[in-house]
Amino acid sequence: MKISILTICIIAVLSSCSRDSGSNNITNPTTTDVYVAGYEVNGAGVSVAKYWKNGPAHNLSSGINTAQATSIVVVDTNVYVAGYESDGTFPVAKYWKNKVSHNLSVAGQEGQASGIAVVGNDVYVSGKYRMPGNKYKAAYWKNGVVTDLTNGSNFADAFAITVVGSDVYVAGYEFNGTTYVAKYWKNTIPIPLSNGTQYAVPNSIVVSGGDVYVAGTETIGGVNVARLWKNGFATSLSNGIQAAQGQCVAVSGSDVYVAGIEYTGTGSIYMAKYWKNGLPTNVSSGIQSAFVNGIAVSGNDVYLTGSENIAGVSTARYWKNTTTTNLNEGNTGSSGTSIFIKTN
Repeated sequence: MKISILTICIIAVLSSCSRDSGSNNITNPTTTDVYVAGYEVNGAGVSVAKYWKNGPAHNLSSGINTAQATSIVVVDTNVYVAGYESDGTFPVAKYWKNKVSHNLSVAGQEGQASGIAVVGNDVYVSGKYRMPGNKYKAAYWKNGVVTDLTNGSNFADAFAITVVGSDVYVAGYEFNGTTYVAKYWKNTIPIPLSNGTQYAVPNSIVVSGGDVYVAGTETIGGVNVARLWKNGFATSLSNGIQAAQGQCVAVSGSDVYVAGIEYTGTGSIYMAKYWKNGLPTNVSSGIQSAFVNGIAVSGNDVYLTGSENIAGVSTARYWKNTTTTNLNEGNTGSSGTSIFIKTN
């Protein structure tokens, strides 16, 4: 059974997952702020990009055109969020700094941003933009200047980005004419993660201690399997019986956390969960479908964000060690896509 790829994931400096990056530095917090990026549908049926800080929401888009926030990182007092917003015709890749928007793809050119990383005064954003003939280039932007990762001959996308020193790592995929090939790029040099014979998509990337960790999904024996690649070597996290996918990865010391979902075997219900060093922990009840898009680790606490179906409505929420906090404000659809923990 195949399942669709969810909206994007990342790890950001200190701790986050969606599709941004950096290694997670574990501290002993005196206070902890929880930032969640995502979206909520308004009364007019339009998706509004927003982020939540410790519960209250901050709108990033006006609610006139469709928009989503896909990744978040906080540096000092500055809040950076990647995502996209329609110009009325096409989605435009962008990021917001303290709620002020900065367009990345040009007007009239469809684009989407999926991951963000900030180093000093430099802002790096991963994503894609459309070429003539409906082909998409995987790319990243540094301070608004685009760097292509693919040539546009095949459909491609970049979901997550992290920067270590002068090295830029981006995770994504490229269509090979038959299926999606998982890969990451280091300084634009592609490094394949799958062999191109079956569907494989990475969703998150972290570099820690010189090791490169990528979480994603690969089809094995006709079933989608949650996967972790460490330095290119793959480990299956799910059993290959029920469909599953890995959405995000976080590293804390010698511990590796991957968040994702797994089909329960009942109806259309998926279980939200994470694996710590390969061992699973369920964070939803399995009574209704739940989805995870982001993970962050702070000390001994594991934070996840995503959504859970409540009375038939997708409801944005985050989990702290399996304890749930709802984020949406009404009865319309919403979801968290990325989470960042800031300690003070």
